Order: sequence, then C-alpha cells, then structure tokens
Amino acid sequence: LDVFSELGQVPRRVRVTNGGARSRLWTQVTADVLGLPLETLIGHPGSALGAAFAAGMGVGAFSEWAAIERFVQIGDVVHPRDHEAYEVPYRVFRALYPALQEVV
Repeated sequence: LDVFSELGQVPRRVRVTNGGARSRLWTQVTADVLGLPLETLIGHPGSALGAAFAAGMGVGAFSEWAAIERFVQIGDVVHPRDHEAYEVPYRVFRALYPALQEVV
C-alpha cells in the first residue's frame, strides 16, 4: 500500500477472498492494520481470476480495469476499528527493516 500511495494511487478499499478471508478475526486485524475497509467476495475462485483478468487487459480483451466488477460479488465489508493501535509499531518496523535485512 505504501508503494501504491507513493505512486499516487491511494487505495480506498481492499478485496479479500479464500483462506484468511474466511476468518472474521483475521479480516478485522487486517482492516485495522491497513486502515481500510476489507470487502469479502462471495464464491470467488481466488487469485487466478485476477491473473486471468490482468492477462485479458494485456491482450485487449478488456478495455478498463473496472470491467472486473462483472466477475465479483461483494459479501461482508469489514471496517477498521483500531487503526491507530498499529500506526506507531508500523513506523518502527519501517525504520528498522533496512537494518534487519542484513541480519537475516
């Protein structure tokens, strides 16, 4: 998300499917960490759909990214409740990460 923001593409929401998206606790923690609402998807085949759609964009089968909407159905939306609790630890992590890369 930081990279998207640095490129001027600030996300307003995140979509999740499969695996951890089935856990209310995990989606709540993720929404809190990201500070963004998480939209769960109903009956979604997983990341393969995104990869196939990106390929379709590459070969001109779709003319805009918004066309993906016809292939997804939004389920529950989990809104962040405690984003502030993660802000300081995240800044500390970002500051320490370069130094820790050499240790690991």
